[in-house]
Amino acid sequence: MTIYVPVGLPGAGKTSLYHDSYDECIYIDGDSFSSLKELVAYVRTLPRTSGYYLDGLFVTESSQNFLKEYLPSDPRFIYFPPDLEACLYNDALRGRNLSAAAVIRNAKVHNPHSNFNVTTIRFTPNMKILKFFGFTSPKYESHTWSTGGTYGTCWDEDGPSVVCPDEPLALFLVLKSLLPLFQALDICPDNLDTLYPAYVTLVEDSEADYYGGVEEFASWHIDLEGLLDQLQLDHNISDFESDYPEIFL
Repeated sequence: MTIYVPVGLPGAGKTSLYHDSYDECIYIDGDSFSSLKELVAYVRTLPRTSGYYLDGLFVTESSQNFLKEYLPSDPRFIYFPPDLEACLYNDALRGRNLSAAAVIRNAKVHNPHSNFNVTTIRFTPNMKILKFFGFTSPKYESHTWSTGGTYGTCWDEDGPSVVCPDEPLALFLVLKSLLPLFQALDICPDNLDTLYPAYVTLVEDSEADYYGGVEEFASWHIDLEGLLDQLQLDHNISDFESDYPEIFL
């Protein structure tokens, strides 16, 4: 019997790791039990020929010691070092009626003892990369500029139209903080709107005034989270990791 016990905050990636790497094991939702004693009693009734993945909030030293002592097989702990921003972001994506934000902000995650069987998981969440470059959100909007409009009059007469020049540097400016990443991948960021139209979008809006005039506006909206996912699929980021190892620690 092999028992895997992930240790980490909500949103750390424990369940995702199961689906990615441990789905040959039988999944056990630890949150569905009222106590550790009940959980352990249940596990002790299971066939010894299978592997099990105990997903739950086993972040305290006492809970880890209890599992170590009373599970029918020596547990293999999988430790997720805390990353509050990534966990808060991932938890929000779940769309639950009640979030786990209070636990994420306040819980202390105990690193299982070194004499336990422990594997440390060091994910590279995209939010960690974005934070390194000064971004605080996985979505970003450039400044808004005027693309022109029409002057109105209070007599409903047609006013002259005004067309303002486009602002081609707006996309480049909003991405300038990520320039080291794009340089490492040999990508020109001012072409991202054509390279990755699913993640870089020109959003247009308008505003009417009291006299019937209308002014048109535009801004770039960028799904940075999705863009980073796509970049990592399309490019080898090993050079970037070597240039900025502090992100990937």
